[in-house]
Amino acid sequence: MFKLLSVTVIRDASVPGSVKGKAMDRHEPFTRTGDSGTTTTAKGRVPKDSSVVEALGEVDELVAALGLAKVSLARHQEIYSLIDEIQRLLFRYAAVIHRMPGFEITEKDVEWLETVSVSYDQKLPPLKKFIIPGGSEAAARLHFARTVCRRAERRVVALKEPYVPSKQCLSFINRMSSLLFVLARYVDHLEGFEEEKL
Repeated sequence: MFKLLSVTVIRDASVPGSVKGKAMDRHEPFTRTGDSGTTTTAKGRVPKDSSVVEALGEVDELVAALGLAKVSLARHQEIYSLIDEIQRLLFRYAAVIHRMPGFEITEKDVEWLETVSVSYDQKLPPLKKFIIPGGSEAAARLHFARTVCRRAERRVVALKEPYVPSKQCLSFINRMSSLLFVLARYVDHLEGFEEEKL
């Protein structure tokens, strides 16, 4: 997330296209505060290569990977809307990892992921062998998002004080990857692709 700064620019009459003395309010999409290699968290400034920034970056990448999957799901509005909801939920998850006040991941969030996973899994044939990701484009993108989620989980598990995640945070990101696996299979099922098994 970047902070927008309101600045005043005075145009100099000596510069072509400028009017001396006329002020214009602008917003810059950068703060310059990170130029030293640190960034701000709810617990203060930390190096950008710190474990918490690495974890937040992986969650951010997961949100983006889900965006790539979502644009391939226009024909399946139900799954499109579900992915959109998951993206929004991940922003709250990042806020919790970040230790921002007023945000939490609860057991109810974990239970929601489990309920959704089971509901879609019940619509699929039982899985008895490993499958090779592929099939439809949307399913392949969901499989990729699943691997990003697994990487994010590894980064979250590695967090130390003062960013040690709660049990609910660990369960949440673990269930998230399971849901993405189920959704990838379900989308292939909707698209009429037969799963390639080992």
